[in-house]
Amino acid sequence: MAKNLFQWAEIFKALGSTYRLQIIQLLDKNRKMSVTDLQQELKISHKNTSRNLKILRSLNILKAQGKAGHVFYEINPEIDKEILQILKHILK
Repeated sequence: MAKNLFQWAEIFKALGSTYRLQIIQLLDKNRKMSVTDLQQELKISHKNTSRNLKILRSLNILKAQGKAGHVFYEINPEIDKEILQILKHILK
């Protein structure tokens, strides 16, 4: 899917955060994690963790699934191929 410059700017802005890159890295290793799990690993507030997750979800990098009263996040298996290539370079 061809992206315009605005879309690429939003993607790179989202990937320009250390916390968001750490979230992606944690989910790449652990597959699925809750907000609380991610918050404890990152040592940041629940609000900050949720805000970063929302940004990644808005770009379809992550997907969320509710289960037993918790929301678990994972890397979207249907992620855009161009974004996936970028993430593979980052996660080396």
